Amino acid sequence: MGDRVERKRRIALFVPVHFEWNGQRETGLSTDISGTGIYVRTDAAISVGQTLSLSLAALPGNGLIEITARAVHVLEGDAAIALGRFPGVGFQFADSRAARLSAVAELVEEAIRKRSASMLSLSGRRILVADSEPRVLSRMTTILDSAGCIVETASNGVEAYSICLERQPDVVVCAEELPIMDGKALEARLASDGLQVVVTFARKPFADIELCSRVSSALNKQDSVGDTASLEVGLDEMSLASLLSFVEAARKTGIIVASRGMLRAELRVREGRIVSVRPAGDRSGRERLMELLDWTSGVFKFHTRPVDDEDQIECSIARLLMEHARVQEEIMDRSTAVRDPVLRSMSGRGARWRD
Repeated sequence: MGDRVERKRRIALFVPVHFEWNGQRETGLSTDISGTGIYVRTDAAISVGQTLSLSLAALPGNGLIEITARAVHVLEGDAAIALGRFPGVGFQFADSRAARLSAVAELVEEAIRKRSASMLSLSGRRILVADSEPRVLSRMTTILDSAGCIVETASNGVEAYSICLERQPDVVVCAEELPIMDGKALEARLASDGLQVVVTFARKPFADIELCSRVSSALNKQDSVGDTASLEVGLDEMSLASLLSFVEAARKTGIIVASRGMLRAELRVREGRIVSVRPAGDRSGRERLMELLDWTSGVFKFHTRPVDDEDQIECSIARLLMEHARVQEEIMDRSTAVRDPVLRSMSGRGARWRD
């Protein structure tokens, strides 16, 4: 432990994923992807071993990458939450067409380049992650290692405390509930010993970018609520759709502030539901939200605080995202029908791949 190792190049990438299931068009959301597979957040009852044709929306307006994939593992309900994930299906790409695999690989590499540029503040920092679940430890280690951190792991609070005494880390990322010594007791013990170690808690489920953001905030000793944003990301790191998916799954309450140049909007969220959008102007809150989901640049900040607004949206986030994805797919299909001869000759990322 402690030394960086070469890992599969996997990146948090949040894009709509379309597929046919039981005769219906379904839309899921990717949470991470590599050149060999993808994890998709979805409630569809897909079984291990089933093969589907997935359509990945590479970037807004840039068409789809269509690729065959086989389900290799399924996470549901509490089992998913225990691993810090959203319920969904892990797919392994099973497409023999090199052009499609190359398009996915290029998508992953570009996302890695962008993420690396935005995570320079984490490079070389020593992080200790502690959790009793080995798969959670492996996931957090992979995420932080990819961000340039030097990562060590512990499976209980006493082991984490011992490592802090021997090789003091910059930050400890841990679950509140740890065997032998829980996270709060660990934090108190470190403080009583006078060790200047920031402890931050990884609440499940969590998105990759959220974990990096929490560590970055902890390094700056700004991991707090109130007027300080508990999460701040740009659209080159995380889409509004993926942020909203996390907010819904974790039943968060607070305010998402969206800004782009002189434009600014607030999405007020209570227990994982958007209850109002300000300012809405002469449009409904739902119409304003659909406009925000179309943004291709900007910054989103999530502030944890009480929200007592009346529910003006009256719709779950999942349903709103599916409604937006269907509209975008219809627009894309109409555009593809016009540009199909050109798209057939394209050989780069963003082409709509056809047989």
